[in-house]
Amino acid sequence: MFSKNPTCCSDIFTGIPIPVEKIALQTTKETLAELNKRLPVTLYFHNDVPDPRSVDTITKVNYTTSYQSYRSLLDTYKKEYATGLTGDKSEEAKEDIESFFLEFVDQGVKDLNQFRGLLLEELEKGTKLKITIKGFASPLAKTDYNVNLTKRRISSLINYLNEYQNGIFRPYMKGTAKNGGEVKFEEVPFGENTSNKLTSDNPNDQKNSIYSRAAAIERKIEILSVSYLNPQQVEKKQEENEFSLTTKNQLIDAGKIKEGEVIERTFTITNTNNTTIELEEPTVPCDCNKVEIAKKTLEPGESTNIKIYFDSKNYSGIVIKSIYLRVKDQKGALRLVLISEISPKK
Repeated sequence: MFSKNPTCCSDIFTGIPIPVEKIALQTTKETLAELNKRLPVTLYFHNDVPDPRSVDTITKVNYTTSYQSYRSLLDTYKKEYATGLTGDKSEEAKEDIESFFLEFVDQGVKDLNQFRGLLLEELEKGTKLKITIKGFASPLAKTDYNVNLTKRRISSLINYLNEYQNGIFRPYMKGTAKNGGEVKFEEVPFGENTSNKLTSDNPNDQKNSIYSRAAAIERKIEILSVSYLNPQQVEKKQEENEFSLTTKNQLIDAGKIKEGEVIERTFTITNTNNTTIELEEPTVPCDCNKVEIAKKTLEPGESTNIKIYFDSKNYSGIVIKSIYLRVKDQKGALRLVLISEISPKK
């Protein structure tokens, strides 16, 4: 914080050591449901990794390999980010980057290891699960390239689980486990569309566009949530008054359009509950969006279409618009996202 404000802040902490035997008594075995409350698990990447300069949406790289290579670059990051600085300012820059690796990059791997163990425990019970993963990138490359890059990053995490302990998760990922356990992945690749707009996108300014903390913190994927898919767990969700809407495609990229065009896209949503549900009026934060719902009452397992209209008048650049769907007498909301890149009128 000193680098931002020289008058602030020095924090002093005091702690009382806890005997080892008391720590053991306080430790409890967590369930996946308890871990779900502490998500997201966030994993970080070096610039344009994995598979630099590729337009592929999948990779053969295992996230562990990506992390180890990234971690080996710490000294390079410290050197590059401190370029042009001297004295205390140079040391502050190096400490800033080192703290990022310790508090974010390394911590993400620790969280993943814990998550992995609890995930395996649930699958060994015969549980059917869906894991939602969101991807991000710094704004150094073009939008369509970054969306593919974030898909590769999500793919590297899936590879990690597929290869862990000689494929212990593989039967669950293929749906061939003898106990009926299964895990599916829902991918939400946002590219750089939600990144901090103050982050440098100048390829000639690698200090700030690649090696700065601000750029590094944008290059990540997040395990956002875990939901249950089999009927017994759906019934449990209903009893606990949990949310029961899902969609295979939470985000639609409408591509490039001209200012003033009205675009229309359709999302399909499904009732995963075992009873009939009723949709509330959608929350539409922007007057530029209009929504049409084909059917508001859904039987168990039934789907319906949601049409979103976006009027691009007075907009330019990358635009992200969302609506939120809620279910009567249930907590939570399903966010549907529409992305477009708008060219201003000449």
